[in-house]
Amino acid sequence: MPKSIDIKILFVILLLLFNGAIGFIKTDPLLSIFDFLENFSPLFEFREIGNYNVYFNNYLIMCLLIPYFMVFSLKNLVSIKLSYLQIFFLMFLIYRLLNDLIVNYQDVLRGELGTVLLYTMYILLFLIVILAINNNLIKLTEMYSMFVNIIVITSIVNSIFIVYQFYIEFTLTYSSFSFFESFRYIRPVSLMGVVTVNSMFIGLGLLILLYKLFDNEFKTRKQKVYVFIGCTIMLLGQFLSGSRGGILAVLIIIIVTLILKYKSIKIKNSMLIFLLITSSIMLLLLLMNLSYLVQYIETVFISDSATGSNNSRFEKWGIAISLFALHPFIGIGTNKFGEYQYAITNGWSNSNPHNVYLQLLAENGLFVFVLFIMIMAFLLFKIVTRKDLNNSFVSLALFYWLTSATYMGTLDNFILGSLFCITVSILSEQIKGGHNFGTNNLSISRLEKS
Repeated sequence: MPKSIDIKILFVILLLLFNGAIGFIKTDPLLSIFDFLENFSPLFEFREIGNYNVYFNNYLIMCLLIPYFMVFSLKNLVSIKLSYLQIFFLMFLIYRLLNDLIVNYQDVLRGELGTVLLYTMYILLFLIVILAINNNLIKLTEMYSMFVNIIVITSIVNSIFIVYQFYIEFTLTYSSFSFFESFRYIRPVSLMGVVTVNSMFIGLGLLILLYKLFDNEFKTRKQKVYVFIGCTIMLLGQFLSGSRGGILAVLIIIIVTLILKYKSIKIKNSMLIFLLITSSIMLLLLLMNLSYLVQYIETVFISDSATGSNNSRFEKWGIAISLFALHPFIGIGTNKFGEYQYAITNGWSNSNPHNVYLQLLAENGLFVFVLFIMIMAFLLFKIVTRKDLNNSFVSLALFYWLTSATYMGTLDNFILGSLFCITVSILSEQIKGGHNFGTNNLSISRLEKS
């Protein structure tokens, strides 16, 4: 754990940020315990999502972050030295914020400040991390360690809640269905409130532990037992989440890693046997339940559901491209895609296009899109050409986020957007300072101590 009080507070705030939504199935006996949260509506936003009552803590985090910034970070703002990369990234965030203020000024006047507050928090998080490192409140290696630990802890905790929620919903609502048939209907929200967000975070935590395992970082039996338990819990959580997005991103990154680093990867025979047995069991289960698998594929890939299928994504992407063609330079405005889509489709959907790149093109035009791509291209170039960055789990987090951004609105979600801003802030500080902390410098012992 970090030693200074301000960094301890930041650690707690980030843990709350990534684990703060409280979701329970409507028939869950435990739901009555959390009814009191409705009395704190300014801090906990209540939403009904499917069969769940969910209390989001976004406003609570905002109420914690702003005082934290005022007390611990603002005094050091004058002395901050930003790199060009950090300046351009801040320009990107500030433009999205100001553009939303301009194009949605009528909503802002009515007190609808969702996107404005969202990007304000992104800017504060980005600056808080940079200022903490710049003013030696925390070493970059400690910030790196804290960030990775939070991801792993969050992934395990959310996986446990997914298993619990799946069990409760299956027992109370779908007990007449077979276990595999129930997958079409059960969508646990866990502590993040959104299925795809849970899946993405769990996938990232799983990748971190798997990468460390392949690097032979775990030497003692105790460490290996911890890792095995952690990976098992996360695999179960990923499987029961019902989201194919996180699984797809994990598979893509593993395949890319195997292609790029096949010469340096050393897999022990015992690990190879374990992977072979696990894959065989999964294949056997799929073959035994092939009819349900076909039904599931029809539901999520072919149906016309505005939220449940890949087919719907193709339609949203087509709308985004059409809007960009009509407004190529300045776009339709930050956070306006849902409104345009609702009008075009006669109320079919009012969500984001589920693709960050197309969203930026449609909402902010070519200039902002090129700015974003140049920033990301520079970061990826540094990751590829610098070994210390190439072996960094923070680089893995960025690559995972950019992959997920092709099928998710990762900028519109507070948790995933915050993950992105923290990732860029740590990477930009590492680039600026020339620090070296690859995978071998972060062992499971640090996780045990924290």
